[in-house]
Amino acid sequence: MMIVHVCRQVFGVIELTMAESKSDLSILLLGGLTSMRSMTRFQKMAFLADKEVFEKDEYTDWKPHYYGPFSRDLENDIENYSKKGLLKSEKRRHPISNEPVSCYMLTDEGKEKFNSLCSNKKYVSYIEKIKKRFFRYQFHKTNAILLSYVYKNYPDYTVNSKIKNEI
Repeated sequence: MMIVHVCRQVFGVIELTMAESKSDLSILLLGGLTSMRSMTRFQKMAFLADKEVFEKDEYTDWKPHYYGPFSRDLENDIENYSKKGLLKSEKRRHPISNEPVSCYMLTDEGKEKFNSLCSNKKYVSYIEKIKKRFFRYQFHKTNAILLSYVYKNYPDYTVNSKIKNEI
């Protein structure tokens, strides 16, 4: 699939143009934030990037799911890049529940891909926007603040949520 890929500033909004696959967004998100604890967090951060950073959705299959918006295409991209050795998932203990949780990060090969994508100067502003916008959600011990923001601002994606009343 072709997606938008080259970043440029247009009236303060980052626009994307032509790319090789949707998966580049996963690489850019992980590269900009260094890691992602849990698939739920990964899904919500990618959703927010789609809705609030890009002019149009790069993933067009967002659906209300058990924990809010979910994209099967994003999940497939993450799986495909894992198979290609560009990102990996490690089981770690959650800091509060002590339950095992997957932590996603780029491999050395994934970091090389990220760096090659960022060699285009137009990507620099995109990466900076990701860091500025999403860094605050990155190191919270729980997903509560992130989920609260998503549930408040995108209620149409919470209709199937198992945790809607807890947020």
